Amino acid sequence: MANLLYAEYNKGCSAYWYAEASSPADYHYGESAVLACYYADLEPNTTYTIQRIDTSTRFRVALSSQDLKYLSASSDTSVSSPFSWGYKADSSSNPITFTTTSTATHLVVYYTNNSEYTTRVMLNEGSSIEPYEAPTRYFKSWRLINGELVYDGMPESLDYLTPPYPASFWRLDSDDILKVDITIRPRNWFDMGHNHRVKAYVKTMFVTVMEDPLEIDYADIPIK
Repeated sequence: MANLLYAEYNKGCSAYWYAEASSPADYHYGESAVLACYYADLEPNTTYTIQRIDTSTRFRVALSSQDLKYLSASSDTSVSSPFSWGYKADSSSNPITFTTTSTATHLVVYYTNNSEYTTRVMLNEGSSIEPYEAPTRYFKSWRLINGELVYDGMPESLDYLTPPYPASFWRLDSDDILKVDITIRPRNWFDMGHNHRVKAYVKTMFVTVMEDPLEIDYADIPIK
């Protein structure tokens, strides 16, 4: 069974427990980059099991009705009491089984406060843990924000692009570029501190690349 965690992680975030508390209090982001979290978007009213494979300094899992994975800030910022359930297992590597509710379907996994970014964690549906598989899903993809199509990082495979899909796109890993003509479209936005920011997006772009010897030799063969 596939690993249901997203392959990416966010630095500077944590599901925060007060000392000796039985459930998580707040979600923090914009903290020190030594902290990191994994995420998953799950089905409602469904049972799942999660297990940390490698040793790390933290292992705290929590469910929320809020999608917290896209939040970012330049300094410590918190969301107060977003979690309906949580489990703290910093010193245990035993599987943890839990069930989502009709609304609490967003999972946060706070797994390090010491830059252990590559810690392996397995998450699968069901009441028992499956053998570890590397996660393959990505949440940094095409999204519609304020009526505009915004992209948050290229996933490893174009198969993971999510709706709303662009009408067309190109992926260029490397090439010898001779010339680029580009028009930039600005986008005004406000960060979590209500500070005005401007992002730049490509409106139109024409790229002239240098053909390699094989492309020149086979240029007369039509491409179907």
